[in-house]
Amino acid sequence: MAVAPVALFSFLSLARPEARWLTSTFLVTNAAMLIPSRSPEVMAALVAIMLCGIGWLELTRWRAESAMRTREGWIVRGMVLMPLLLIGLRSFVHYELSLYMASVMSFALAAFLLILSRSQGMRRGGFLLEGATVVPAGFGWLSFGIATVESFGLGFNTALPAAALPFALSLALLSLWVRDGHERDYRHAAVAISLISMAGYLLIEGGVLAAFLGLVSGIIAVAYGFFFERKGLLVFGAVTSAAALLYHVHEAIGIYAHLHWGSLSILGIFVILGASVIERHHGKLSTELARLRARVQGFEMDA
Repeated sequence: MAVAPVALFSFLSLARPEARWLTSTFLVTNAAMLIPSRSPEVMAALVAIMLCGIGWLELTRWRAESAMRTREGWIVRGMVLMPLLLIGLRSFVHYELSLYMASVMSFALAAFLLILSRSQGMRRGGFLLEGATVVPAGFGWLSFGIATVESFGLGFNTALPAAALPFALSLALLSLWVRDGHERDYRHAAVAISLISMAGYLLIEGGVLAAFLGLVSGIIAVAYGFFFERKGLLVFGAVTSAAALLYHVHEAIGIYAHLHWGSLSILGIFVILGASVIERHHGKLSTELARLRARVQGFEMDA
């Protein structure tokens, strides 16, 4: 408790309006270092909870306080966060931290950086923090994918779709949150990551699952590239889709499995029906597709 008066005096000097909240938060984060448990899972969960709590303070109190947007405001944030950083480093260096808990800490850090970027508004620091969110999010999904593969006894190559696809989805959702005019970059990155990872998974692992994921990601990339005029994604998506389809045909011919032939027959029926519909209503479909493309691009510009 001897630290409390010194901390209060320091925060009164640096950020007077929020001195009491900062002092309380500083004491709580320092008290976490005195918890007798040294279990890395407990410490990781504790750090994640405290980061969420500090993020709540950022959104509800500190983002509206002018004193917290100054250089001194960044100093007091560092003082509050330093004990959590020490706890995390201690868990990584001295104890064996599970991959699941590493992913939890990474997700909590990514969420905190995103919240902190929103508190900075349209300033440059907010843009940098927004971009930095991608790093812990990617590491978190990588840890989660590897841990999931190990838990279920799957092949190590399965960690690629288990990590890349959720990461791509999180980037797509993140594009709805950002406000710095980089929404397209996040969406392009999401489509590119899913496409490249599934093409690599098809090349490295093979199999029906890889062919299916490659075909789906390729079709999504083709549609996205068409609507948003990204020729690279369109071409790469078409190549990946064709490769996945040819691989499926090769598997069906080589293995003679009824499941493969059945899925290929269903796919062929849909292709024939689709081609007949396109041939019969070509003019109308072209008009509607052009109208839909203009509407999607107009919606993106408005957003």
